[in-house]
Amino acid sequence: MTALPPPTLECRRLVQIMGAEAALALIEWQGGTRYYVPKVISADHKLAQTVGLGPATALVEAYGSSAYKVPVAREWRILVYRQRGLSYSEIARRLVCSQSTIWRVLNANEKTAKQLDLFATL
Repeated sequence: MTALPPPTLECRRLVQIMGAEAALALIEWQGGTRYYVPKVISADHKLAQTVGLGPATALVEAYGSSAYKVPVAREWRILVYRQRGLSYSEIARRLVCSQSTIWRVLNANEKTAKQLDLFATL
C-alpha cells in the first residue's frame, strides 16, 4: 500500500499518535464528533475493532478518560480518496459535499505543490 498524503494541520497530531490508516479509520467513523476515549481498551471494544488494538491503545494513552474532538479532516480525506483513485463524484458522495468543493481543494493543493516546487528550484 502506498503512503497516504501528508495530513493537514487539523489531523496531524492524531496521525502522529495512531498512524495514518488508523487515524483515517477513526475520522471516517467518528469525524466531527466528541468521542469519549475509554480509560482502558480491549480487543473487543468498538474502537479497537475499528482502528486496530495498537492504534486504539496509543489513543487511550494520549487521551484516555476524556472526550476527544475527532476532526472532520475533509481536505486530507479528499487527497487520500483521490490518491486511491476515487472519482470526484465518489469523493463528493463520501464527504456529502459538492463536486465543486472537491475540485477547489484539489486545484488549490496542486497550485500549492507547484509553488513549492518553484521555490525548491531557486
